[in-house]
Amino acid sequence: DGNGKKDTIDISIDEGKKEYLLEITNDNHKKFSLPYGSKYKTVGPYLTWWPLLITIADINTDNIPEIITQASKSANSLPLYIFRWNGKTYETVFAGTYNGIYISDIGDDMIPEITAEDGSVGKKLLTFSWLGNSYKKADITLKTGLKGYDKIENVIKYMSNPFGQKNSYGDIINSSFTKEWIQNSKNMDYIKTFSSNIVSMQLQDYIGQSLMTDKKDKVSELWKIRYMIFRRYDSQLKVENCIAEIETKIEDSKTGDFKINSIKFSKE
Repeated sequence: DGNGKKDTIDISIDEGKKEYLLEITNDNHKKFSLPYGSKYKTVGPYLTWWPLLITIADINTDNIPEIITQASKSANSLPLYIFRWNGKTYETVFAGTYNGIYISDIGDDMIPEITAEDGSVGKKLLTFSWLGNSYKKADITLKTGLKGYDKIENVIKYMSNPFGQKNSYGDIINSSFTKEWIQNSKNMDYIKTFSSNIVSMQLQDYIGQSLMTDKKDKVSELWKIRYMIFRRYDSQLKVENCIAEIETKIEDSKTGDFKINSIKFSKE
């Protein structure tokens, strides 16, 4: 709640309804259930292959951290919520059926906007601005799309089906990664080892966020993306949940083209 004292987030599962229950206990031992005041009583269904993800971040730069939850969609919930402490309780300031969100100061007002990928209409991008107590749809759009996300998609497509792609491995690497990344042979080995025996990679959700510029004044973006991976072991097909942490950055300031500068996969 932004007071500098420790709060606790408790995640439990309603075994009967197969739903996640979220409760926050503050430093005064007072409890708050989320989502509060909503027709939905859960932040998402409990699925072993799609676990709940919680991110804590001060995305509107008011020194009060927001709580971002991402889960699967059901009739009783939405897959993405953002909660914020209003001084009395945790209110829902953003919610919807979105595959992922990208957080960046598009309006140049020092307050980041949220660009959401609407999962109900393909890949339509919608932008929302902070209006003091909630996010509202805004009439501004990203000029260059999600910075570097197209490169991430190309790499994931190739890892999922290398023999079904028009471009070769070398073409994908050269067009998607920075020269700095390519020059380190360990990076290439890491990608080859991780992608071994992968049959398919299915996007679950993502969060993208602008980072501070480095010493060379090249803007970077940090992506946290969840995938469900189908991997073949002998005659068996097994499912893995993983989180990809990926940094994209401008390699050439003249073109403004973003490429992948680091990528790491970890099991959830």
